[in-house]
Amino acid sequence: MSDANPDQAALIAKLQSERKDNARLRAIADRSPNCIARFDRELRYLYANRTLIELTGAPASQIIGRKNRELPVPRSLQRLWDSNIEKVLRTGEPCFIDFVVERRGKEAHLAMELYPEHSDDGQVEGVACVSRDVTKYEQAEEELLRFSRVLEESLNEIYIFDAETLRFDHVNHGARENLGYSMDELRSLTPLDIKPDFTRESFAELVHPLRTGERKKIHFTTKHQRKDGTLYPVEVHLQLFDSRQPVFVAIILDITERIRLARKHARLEEQYQQSQKLEAIGRLAGGVAHDFNNILCTITGNADLALDDLSADAPLRESLQEIKEAAARATDLTQQLLAFSRKQVIAPRVIDINRLIESMHPMLARLIGEDIVLRTIPQPDAGPICADPNQIEQVVLNLAINARDAMPNGGELLIETADVFLDEDYCSRHAGVTAGFYVMIAVSDTGCGMSAEVKKKIFEPFYTTKELGQGTGLGLATVFGIVEQSGGRIEVYSEEGRGSSFKVYFPRVADEAEAVEPRTPPTPARGHETLLVVEDEEIVRRTAVKLLEHCGYEVLEAKSGQQALAIAREHQGSIALLLTDVVMPRMNGRELARELVKLRPEIKVLYTSGYTQNVIAHHGVLDTGLEFLPKPYSLDALASRVRQVLDDR
Repeated sequence: MSDANPDQAALIAKLQSERKDNARLRAIADRSPNCIARFDRELRYLYANRTLIELTGAPASQIIGRKNRELPVPRSLQRLWDSNIEKVLRTGEPCFIDFVVERRGKEAHLAMELYPEHSDDGQVEGVACVSRDVTKYEQAEEELLRFSRVLEESLNEIYIFDAETLRFDHVNHGARENLGYSMDELRSLTPLDIKPDFTRESFAELVHPLRTGERKKIHFTTKHQRKDGTLYPVEVHLQLFDSRQPVFVAIILDITERIRLARKHARLEEQYQQSQKLEAIGRLAGGVAHDFNNILCTITGNADLALDDLSADAPLRESLQEIKEAAARATDLTQQLLAFSRKQVIAPRVIDINRLIESMHPMLARLIGEDIVLRTIPQPDAGPICADPNQIEQVVLNLAINARDAMPNGGELLIETADVFLDEDYCSRHAGVTAGFYVMIAVSDTGCGMSAEVKKKIFEPFYTTKELGQGTGLGLATVFGIVEQSGGRIEVYSEEGRGSSFKVYFPRVADEAEAVEPRTPPTPARGHETLLVVEDEEIVRRTAVKLLEHCGYEVLEAKSGQQALAIAREHQGSIALLLTDVVMPRMNGRELARELVKLRPEIKVLYTSGYTQNVIAHHGVLDTGLEFLPKPYSLDALASRVRQVLDDR
């Protein structure tokens, strides 16, 4: 057999090689996740890879040689493919389109590329098509855009800067707005330009654990400097991302508000501790006041009776007078304890501050002495307040005494009044104060002033800068308690060597102020009516009975509410007035009065107590329409008050 023609053998080898290459290319195309197809000029399928066959849902035998409209392909997709294939056949130019198909119940986004296929003579004889599923790329792009928006719109400040040069790559909107820089300006800056507390060396030391991998994140507090030079406190959370180009990512929290709230909390905590201290002493004062005032009532009453029976030149008169004065000082001390702890019973009414201070002017002038000039500057139309006039006088007197003691070599005492408005910002910094209109009383002096340390303690009970024996330390504590009980606020402004100013704020009211009654010394009042005295402390009851009988009254006495009711039922004559202690076992004074009025509707009631325990007063404010005489009382005070209640129509 002769050898084969060499040309024929070469052709056969070439054909076999091409067949292998085509098979290899076909295998690659079939394994491709992209859809690959070829069309002739009649828009018939010449080839479809496995991915496209799966997409159409028809077997390969039903696709090759057929057109799109002959396959189970959505009409919209048929028209899209056919129109663009025709365009490529017509123009000979590639074409690129995007479209959406449904795959396994979900939408898939495809990107299609159409390329012309040319014959040997250069004519377009078909079209090759490659479609890629770009759904995951679009999703990734959406995620990236969403992340970018979150990054940009975050309320926190976010900084991304190069780990080597420290130049800012990106700074989000919140940071740019707070700093006052544009992004272009920030690209030429580094964190060291906005952190005045750091140097390159100190920053390198700070981030060293991140660079070595010792720590994944660090956080610290510092201050940022704005473009205008102002500083604000921040908390920094810093991480190093060691990617192709390592960067630091810093999430910054502006902690200005946190610090403000912490300081506010500290102030409120301090105020709470102060109130707890006052409450504790108030409970002690209340417990002591009841028994102590009963004792003082007996001492004062019997001293008055003895003095009334003695001649003006009797040897014992001076001793009895000193006993009375000592009892009065003890009474003042007890009242101060009750006042600063807000346990004192008060009878508020609408008063004109200007008229009240004007009526006090002569007394204040005598009190402070001739070497101190007293000036008052009232605002002419300062509004009225609702408070106990006696307590307001006590506030002004104590502040005037405090000012006098601060000016041992003379000076000036200034008392001013004015309407003011305390806004929400002020109230947020002072617990228990409500925004609104207030009337201010300012008492200022040109004295020695106070240090910051002294100012912190001046309202504490028993704190005093005076020498031992020259003060109780209750004056300003009393002022504080009265102001708080009246719903007001007190502030002090002072510097060493430059005097002090106390500003007291009382809520302004819309009612008309009542007239200030002139100060007249009490005159002993007498009578002949029948009175019923109810007091569980025998020694106090005997003293009250003796004082009233001394004034001419007929007196019935009882040691309890039940006994008083029995006496009222059995007594044949009228009983003009009930004088009852408030705090008694089994039946208190209020309950007794309620039952007694049912038996004798015409009877009048005068309550007395050293400490009421909220039976006739709530939060220290006397219930409307009730008459009250605090213990201890003198002969003159008891006689005058009884007569006043009896004569009141």
